[in-house]
Parts: sequence; C-alpha cells; structure tokens
Amino acid sequence: MSDKNTTDTQEKTPSILNDIYYDEKKESVDISSLFLLSQVRVFRKLFKQSTKDIFHKWKKTVFLSIYPKIKLLKLYRPFNSEIKKVKKNKPIILSNYQPIENYTTLNLSDFDETQRVISPVFDFQHPKKQKFVFFRRLSFSLVKIGVSFLVLILSLFLYGITTKTYIEKTFQGIQTLDIKNFSLLKSNLQNIQSDLKISYILIQPLLGLNLIVQNSSIDNLGKIIPAGRDMLQFSLYFFDIYDGVNAMVKEKWINEIMFSQLIDNIEPILINMNQNLSSAIDSLKTVGDFSDENINFQFKKYVNQVYYFWDYFHTIMDNLSVIKDILWHNEKKTYFIIFQNNDEIRPTGWFMGSVGILELFRWKIANFETKDIYAIEWDLKDFATKNGVAFEQSAPEGLNKISKTFWLRDANYYPTIEESSLKIQEFLKNSEYKIDGIVYINQNLILNILKKIGPIYYDAVKRDITYDNFSTLFSTLVEAKITKTHTLATPKQILFDFITIFFDKIKSIEDYKFFVELFIESIEKKDVSIYFFNTKENDFLKQIGLEKSYDYFSFFDFNYPVFTSISGNKSDRYISRNFEKTYSIQENCDISTSLKITQKHGFNINEEVYIKTLLYDMDALGQVDINTLLDIQWKWLNKQYIRVLIPKNAQVIQNKNITITDFPEYKEVSFYLDTNTFFESNSRFEYTIPNPECKNYTYNFIKQPGIKNYHIDIINNWNLQQSLYTETDFTFND
Repeated sequence: MSDKNTTDTQEKTPSILNDIYYDEKKESVDISSLFLLSQVRVFRKLFKQSTKDIFHKWKKTVFLSIYPKIKLLKLYRPFNSEIKKVKKNKPIILSNYQPIENYTTLNLSDFDETQRVISPVFDFQHPKKQKFVFFRRLSFSLVKIGVSFLVLILSLFLYGITTKTYIEKTFQGIQTLDIKNFSLLKSNLQNIQSDLKISYILIQPLLGLNLIVQNSSIDNLGKIIPAGRDMLQFSLYFFDIYDGVNAMVKEKWINEIMFSQLIDNIEPILINMNQNLSSAIDSLKTVGDFSDENINFQFKKYVNQVYYFWDYFHTIMDNLSVIKDILWHNEKKTYFIIFQNNDEIRPTGWFMGSVGILELFRWKIANFETKDIYAIEWDLKDFATKNGVAFEQSAPEGLNKISKTFWLRDANYYPTIEESSLKIQEFLKNSEYKIDGIVYINQNLILNILKKIGPIYYDAVKRDITYDNFSTLFSTLVEAKITKTHTLATPKQILFDFITIFFDKIKSIEDYKFFVELFIESIEKKDVSIYFFNTKENDFLKQIGLEKSYDYFSFFDFNYPVFTSISGNKSDRYISRNFEKTYSIQENCDISTSLKITQKHGFNINEEVYIKTLLYDMDALGQVDINTLLDIQWKWLNKQYIRVLIPKNAQVIQNKNITITDFPEYKEVSFYLDTNTFFESNSRFEYTIPNPECKNYTYNFIKQPGIKNYHIDIINNWNLQQSLYTETDFTFND
C-alpha cells in the first residue's frame, strides 16, 4: 500500500483504480472496486501470482461473483444466488450486479499479527507444487463428467421404460376395443387417437437417439404410430358419416332418403378417408421385421387385414358412379324380390313361392307389388299365347321326375346364382316383366328378424307370429287354401297381408345397426343373394362380396353339394345333413379322397298336434283332408336329386349309382337319395386328384344357399382332423 497519513477521526478513502488501503481500526477492507469490468483482466493476471496464504486462509472469506458469465478463477466458492442472471442481448448495467458487502470484503481478523504487514495485497508467493493442484482439478472434472454421463444414461433408460409402458398401454387399448359396443366405440377411438398423439411426442427423443444406436424396434414404432393415427382418423370420419345417416333415418325412414344424392354429399369426406388410408398403407409398407417372432406374426396378420380393407375401400372409391347407378340415381329400375320358403330346397336356396316386383327411382319406391309365382306363370302363358311365343320347355334331369315341363317356378335349378338368374330372365324376356336384377331372400332372414324384434300379433290367425311357429303356420294355411276365395285368388294372400304388418313393425325399430349387421350376416350365410344384369354393377357386387362367386381353379380340392327337392312335400323342413370328408396322401403325392352325405328325417309328433290345433282354432278342420295335408307338410318320403361339384381334374371312381358330367370349370357327380321318416340315408363316392408338384392339401366346402346349418367331419387316414357345425363355407388346410 502507499505510505500516507491517516487520522482517528477521518477514514481514508481507497483508490478505486489502483490501491487498497488497510485501516487498523477496521477488520475488513472493501475490494468491490475490483469488480469493475475494466479491472477484470488485471485481477485475473494478479491472481495467477497468488500465494499460499490466499489459497489457504482467504478462501473462506474472499468471494468473487462477477456477471455476466465471466469466470475469473477456479476457486471453490459459494455462488451468489441473489444476483439475477442477465438475459442474452440485454445491456449490462454494472450497478445492478454489484456484489453485496459481505461478499466483497476481506476478513482480516483471521490473520496473525505477524502477517499483518502493509504491503500490496497481491504481492504474495506462489503455492508449492502447483502441478498437483492441476491434476486434482482434472480428476474432479473427470468425475463430474462420469457422473453426468451415468445420470444421462439412467434418465434415458427411465424415459424409455416410461415411453414403452405408455405405448404398450395404448396398443392394448386398441386390441381390447369392443367393436360390437357401437355406442362407446367412437369415444374410445377418440381416446386412443389422443394417446397415439402423446405416444408419438414421447418417442421423438428416442427416434433422435436411434440415429446413433440403430434399434429396429424403435424405428418401426416411429412408423407404426403415425399409421395407427391415420387409421383412427379414417374410422372417425366413418362415424361422422354414420351419425349423419343415422339422424336422417330416424327423422324420415330409409325409403324416403335419397341415398344416391348422399353419395355426392359425402364424397369430400370419402376423399379424406382415402388419403388417411393411403398414408397408413405407405407407413406400414416401410416397417421392418421385429426381433420377436410372435410380434412379427401378429403384426403381419394385422397388416394383411389392413391391405384387404384397403382393396375393399379402394374398390368403392373407384365405383362411386356405379354405386349411384345401383341406387337408381339416373333411371328407374325394376327388380324381382324372390321370397324362398324353407320347405322345399332348391339350388339358390329354396322353392320360389312368392315374388315382389319392386320399382325404384333415386332410392324411393315408385311401386311395389307382391305376386304368387304361379300367378306370374299365368301372366307368362297369356302373353305367350297372345304373341305366339313358345313358353314351355322340357324339364332337366331331376326335375323330370316330378314334371315333364320346365316352368318359371323351377328356374332356380342351376348350381350358381348367375346361371339361375339368367334362366329366370330368359323366361321373362317375352313378357311384360322387364327386370334389371334379382334379389333372393330365404325365409331364414325373416325368422332372424322375428327372433330380434319378438312376437307380432296377427289378428287373422288370432295368435302371435314367432320365430318358432312362422314356417309351420303359414305353410299349413297356404297348403290348406283356406284364404282362397275364388279361382284367380292366391292362397298366399294371408301371408302377403302379414308381410305388410311385418314391415310396419320393422319401421318402428330404431336399432338400424342390427339390420345392417343382419344384412351382412345374411350375405355371408347366403340367406340373401343378389344378381344384377348390368355387367359393371354385377362385377362391383362380386368385388365387394355381395354376390358369391368362386374361382374353382383356385382350390386344390373342393366340394359343392347342390340339393334339389323332388319330394312334392314340405319334408325338407325336418331334414338334417352331415358330411364326412376323408383323404389320404399317396407315395406319389396324389390325393385319394371321398365324400359321404348323410340325411336324417326328423319326425316330431308335436308338429301334428300343432297343425290340428291351428286348423281347429280357425274353424277350418272340416274344410281340408287332414291326412293329405299332414303328408304334404312332413309325414312322407323325402326325395333329393343331388349334384356335387368337384375339381375339374378329379379322377372319379365310377359306380352304378352316380353320373359324371364335365363342365368348363368343374366336374359334376350326381345321384338320387331318398330318406324315410324316422330314418337316415347316405351316399358316398370316391375320386383321386393328381398332385405332381406335391402341393399341400387344402380343401374348401361350399355351402348351398338356404341351408341353415350342417355338420362336417374331416378325416385323414382314419384320424379325425376337425369336426364342427357351421352355417358358412368351410376351409381346411393340412
């Protein structure tokens, strides 16, 4: 310090820029002036020359806190938390960052008297062995880096576990969706969509890290989550359409809504749906294999379902104009609605008892008329006679056992819907009936609706019409002809009157989802079949599955049994059918196989009691020959003409009971089978399928429309492989 005189009554002010003065009367000295930015460089330079004393004795009393972001020393010093951090690009006002007094003073009372000399503060000696201080500091830095790295790894691990748990919970929510609970499905989908958005945010840091670690599962998740979001958005768009249509149906009724115009209205939404689905497909295509084989299998199965649905939806988008034509947007169309009873089995389902002639324009019903199939035949005969057109044809095999003439009523004789529909059109072409398509409805559909909506009271018969009594009741009344009042009147009028009541009842049901599901289920079970004569419209029906068609060459082995009742009675109502399929693989890989068909005639004494009681209640018991009526209903021999379609290349083992006929797409084995009341009957035939390429054995059983259920056993070398009852087509893979 400079040698200057001081007085007891006056403090000497230290020089701000140069010196620090020590006053014996004070135990501390102000060094705040050193914190001016102009002195920073000088102070740092001086401190590098610091001595052992400042390191050992002053380290607890010298506090240096300079802002902004200026490191003066490598001292172990407390941080002045009261000084606020300067924001970037903000002007520095030194007065705002002046350290408090306690932090800018040297406490001189800690020094011995011998050390209290008047000399420059920074005139000290260097500490000994300075190199050890460097290594000590270096070791501490390495420890800090190691700890920080471990903390980072642990944080990433915990973050990854948390993200994984959240994503797994989200996908479990998708797997447990209750699709049948339609009322809650939309809200559940919205919740899952929100979870997927959060999942995608959570996975972003992991995707960034994945650029280094290259983990395929993380990369796959980064693609699957966006695909899932697109699929969910697609589903929510569907609910928007459903909610709108549902509101219209509740307000009006289905036949008052112009659905063809609705297609135009919802087309922008359909385009958005198509974009979402396309985006999801693009993401799924880039997903690689998973390390877990089970996850890999389940994921590929899911992706295949998405691809299938994509093809289905893409077909709809490509055929919007065709759909509007089907909905009669541009011109009026006429359809035959053929009601087939469950008493006499025929190839398209059952016997064509009644027909509805439906005229439509822009979805609205222009006209609807019901007619007995026999009444239409009378119209055809009259038209043919007046115009000199040939009407009668010779009956084909099977039907020729009960009639020499081929009539319209039997035109659904052919194994496929297409062949039978074209034959019906041929009968109608020389008449006033010009039809654009045919809808075949089996009685099972009405029974299933009755099962859903419950009994319907019918005053004409003084009782409820139910799922259990519908078939027997109306079959009895029609055959008894108790409502036929004159020659041209139809005995089915009592049925037509009930159908009117039946449709009125349906209109009061607000559960439209049930009817949509029932329609789709009926298509699958072949209780409803559709055929349009317009090629484009019909091809579209095939593409979306509303018309069942088969590529027989795509099956290694298949059987399609086609039953045609020639009993002249209603005994098919009580016939149950079992099928036994056996196969064995020969040394040269050829397949030896057989099909056994068993029928059982189930007599039920309660039916006889019910029929007699029904006629008694209607005061008609004396009007009919009860024994003849009972024979017609069920109490007589059941006769069948059976044709089984098999592969074109099959080599059938001939026997005297069967006839073999070749067709372009298949081979047909035909025979007759009679079944007496209380008894079973069966027939069996064998054939071999060449297999030069040693392909695996696959088998497809095609169910005839109208059959409610059947039982089938699959046997390989006397070992039962599969046994089940089903109402749909059946596929087996060895």
